[in-house]
Amino acid sequence: MSEDLSTGADTDEVTLGRIETEVALLMRFGEATRRRTGAEHRVLDRAAYVILRHLADAGPQNISALA
Repeated sequence: MSEDLSTGADTDEVTLGRIETEVALLMRFGEATRRRTGAEHRVLDRAAYVILRHLADAGPQNISALA
């Protein structure tokens, strides 16, 4: 029995495209909400959030491991 890998790859591309679209919409709605509420400061920028999320999953790491 052989697997048709092209079907899986096509499905993966569609799924990845959908995830990218949803993340972009989430970021757009977040920015719109921030602007609408009049918040003049950013408590946590996007890059810091990603790093903190990684640290929460992986545990403490040094700077070179994070880079």
